[in-house]
Amino acid sequence: MIVDAKAKLARLLIHYGAEVHKGDLVSLQSEIAGSPLIRELYRETVRVGAYPVCRLSLPDQQEIFLREAPEELLRHCPEYLLREVRSFDVSIRILAKENTQQLAGVDPEREAIHRQALSSVNDAFWKRMAPNAEHPLRWAISLYPTNAVAQDAGMSLSGFYDFVWRACFVDQDDPVAAWVELGRQQRELIDRIKGGRKLRIVGDGTDLVVSIDGRRWVNDDGRKNMPGGEIFTSPVESSANGRIRFTPPASMFGRRVEGVDLEFRDGRVEKHSARYEEAFLGQMLALDAGARYVGEIAFGNNPNINQFTGNVLFDEKVAGTMHLAIGASIPECGGKNQSLLHWDMVCDLRSGGEVYVDGELFQRDGAFVT
Repeated sequence: MIVDAKAKLARLLIHYGAEVHKGDLVSLQSEIAGSPLIRELYRETVRVGAYPVCRLSLPDQQEIFLREAPEELLRHCPEYLLREVRSFDVSIRILAKENTQQLAGVDPEREAIHRQALSSVNDAFWKRMAPNAEHPLRWAISLYPTNAVAQDAGMSLSGFYDFVWRACFVDQDDPVAAWVELGRQQRELIDRIKGGRKLRIVGDGTDLVVSIDGRRWVNDDGRKNMPGGEIFTSPVESSANGRIRFTPPASMFGRRVEGVDLEFRDGRVEKHSARYEEAFLGQMLALDAGARYVGEIAFGNNPNINQFTGNVLFDEKVAGTMHLAIGASIPECGGKNQSLLHWDMVCDLRSGGEVYVDGELFQRDGAFVT
């Protein structure tokens, strides 16, 4: 089952998620633990007639760099990174952490310095993802199960394998057909919500209003993100007012923050609290001028993800939830906020939650109102 599912996931990512074509230059990136899936991706890339370039990193590579590099090196952006972003036709990244808390002891300020140094690479990446890009970059991101991520999810490794395959629909005879069908359902939701001006989220400890006036909603149907299963946009930057509570843990830079409450005024986080790692939350909100603003708001809608795992790639897709990202906006949605941070946090609305669009009930208890 594991071998078959790996091959099916690789085919799904190559032919559907990233749409690799003959002659493409394809970047395949992961940690060493992800090599079984990278091997299948390499095989399928070659079969297409594209040229794969593999980059496998050591499990503690980033920790060593951030702890031991002199500051001048932290502030340095190697030219080859920019060349790669500008030259590859396709980028596929596989998450495969052997220790999800690897960076927990690293000074966040050093991480912020390094991220700032690489901001030109990030900007180049976003420009190539823009709908009107001259040389658009096709990309996909997914995950290969490891013991560390399975433990965070409270599952055995074999149980987590099954969970991942279901979440990606590779347990089905025709995964592409399943993703096309979910995409169709989500287009119907977007048709209902597009043109709306005001979104209100109500739940336990939550009553938040944002403007979505003039912003574009995007259908995440498994292309690029795998698993997909959400619709998202970037709200008007100055519009968020009220408060929101995030019950599942939220991780960033290898630090796990729990029980987050944020209070917004005119788009900006004015008050914040957390049951665990509150000081770190404050550090992230102070990262730069854009870190206190909302960059994304989204509805999770994957029917095969119904529990939280501690990994945002899955948790933000839990059907019946919403998630909000503080920090950088999404340009293709019309977002304008800029930040080194883009931190997704999930609000569970499946029990007592309501969402209104221009005063009309759109979702109750995690189910869309027909």
